[in-house]
Amino acid sequence: MSEDQYNRHQDGRFAETVHGETSVQLYDRTDGTFFYPSPFSNAESCVAFWNTVDVPDEIVDQLVNAYRARHQAQVATDDAEIDRLMLAWADEWMAANPEPGRWTPKEEKVAHRERYEADFNAHRAEIEPQVRTSRASRISAYDGRQLVRVLKMEAYRPNPDRYPEESLAVLDKHPVELYDETLTVRQIEQKYGLLELHGVTMKINPVTDQGVVDMLDLLNDRLMNANDALVAIRQNTTQTQY
Repeated sequence: MSEDQYNRHQDGRFAETVHGETSVQLYDRTDGTFFYPSPFSNAESCVAFWNTVDVPDEIVDQLVNAYRARHQAQVATDDAEIDRLMLAWADEWMAANPEPGRWTPKEEKVAHRERYEADFNAHRAEIEPQVRTSRASRISAYDGRQLVRVLKMEAYRPNPDRYPEESLAVLDKHPVELYDETLTVRQIEQKYGLLELHGVTMKINPVTDQGVVDMLDLLNDRLMNANDALVAIRQNTTQTQY
């Protein structure tokens, strides 16, 4: 006789299966580890676990280094975008305000250049806040471990489909103390964009201290090269027009 036959009434309808009390708990266990946590069904258990579990120093370093690298790359990207917009602006400005001719009095040439530079600086000041990514520029030494905990609370909060209220409670109802302010998990995510970096906290990467130094030196070299190129673009924008 099949299992389906055991679970049917005499009239053929399926009978409700009765389960006994769960003997092996999955949710909200207290024996999870940093790398292998239990899933959570409520905000209190989630916050309590990530508030007390040991956070490896290596993971803190990896998050801080990844955050710094992402910020430096974003600054270079933002600089390039600002310079692209300013080059386009400069072409439009010059088209509307042609450069004085060769025999134009010196005073008029100076006035034209000064007006260009003033308009250039004003326009750059206007667009820069619109382009720049409004994230914190760095993670302070005191906040690194706290931010790892916050990242994990956010990543492993109760399933929003199954426990929507508890999932939101993790984000909005459990303030986190940082060095110079107290914010909710959601506010910290808005300030730092941590969830994007979750991958660097999943395991300890087998990188030696010298390897980290070499990696950061290489990144700095690339950023210096990018900066040299941007300086050349800016000089072209402000000088070659004349």
